[in-house]
Amino acid sequence: LVAETAALAPQAQCIGFKLFPEHGEQLLAFVCTAPEIAVVTLERADRLAQWASLQIALRTGAWVHTMGEVGDTRVRFEPARFAAWCERLDTDARRIERLLWRKRRCHVLYEDLTGEPEARAAALARVVDTIGAGPAPLRMPTIRRQDCRPARERFSNPEAVDAALADPALRLLMRPAPRPGR
Repeated sequence: LVAETAALAPQAQCIGFKLFPEHGEQLLAFVCTAPEIAVVTLERADRLAQWASLQIALRTGAWVHTMGEVGDTRVRFEPARFAAWCERLDTDARRIERLLWRKRRCHVLYEDLTGEPEARAAALARVVDTIGAGPAPLRMPTIRRQDCRPARERFSNPEAVDAALADPALRLLMRPAPRPGR
């Protein structure tokens, strides 16, 4: 996303990096207090697909799309671990929301960046505007998904996924919690 944004708005002075909640409070505090830093939050709406991708990456070591095959990448679905992970995502997101409430920022969904051209253009336009480089003519980015299979097909035990999807409490966790500013 940073490379695409920089290419779209070469007149902007921007440096970007991924910051995860576990990177530590000092770094988060710096980002939150530096007025010149604009923030782009990236979230994936499909938590089941995100969980599957994470588990596959942990197992195979392939964190981004590669041209080579990595063999059978299906992983075992574990409902309790998935639920705990969803709860941690919500906890982290609420904490970061509290820290960032005064920041110049925009929120982008992964699905917009990998979806239809109009959604990609709109998401990138928000990013360019947030960093103060817009409006800029936008070229369509080429974002390659790690795995294009439906999330259910990424698991070796899809029946466990079906059972989890039937559980109303787990279904609630599968959606990102509503947060102000989103």
